[in-house]
Amino acid sequence: MWVIKMLGCGESPKINYGPYSSWDEIKAFSQLSEKAFRIFAELVKDKAKELLESINHLFYRMVYIAGTTSTSIRLINSWAFTLPAFALLRIRLEQTIICSYLIYEDISIWLEKFLSYNPIGQFKGMKVAMEDESLKKILEKDFK
Repeated sequence: MWVIKMLGCGESPKINYGPYSSWDEIKAFSQLSEKAFRIFAELVKDKAKELLESINHLFYRMVYIAGTTSTSIRLINSWAFTLPAFALLRIRLEQTIICSYLIYEDISIWLEKFLSYNPIGQFKGMKVAMEDESLKKILEKDFK
């Protein structure tokens, strides 16, 4: 997979695509997806070191997640797991929308909101911790 090579993590593992990968429809989708990532990798390969710096690292992580998600969609689609493929496709669409917004928005507007977002599990944990008076004083100081 191109992302692994781009990150310098060695060779990508061979993917065992399923029996439906030979169907014209599945093959066309897979080829289009792979071509899109090859084009992207070619365009950013000269900026790979720059992408490892501070704020750009967030974008680099999003690129990695995009690549692995798309590879997963191609793989499960080739085994005719249609519903999981559609579920991942929806996630991939959301990734694209968020990444597109972050690329074009002013950093001072999105950075704090994006980085201060807490997953629901972490939020629930903080909410429970805030009920303890001794922890509440510390958390109010750190999270306000």
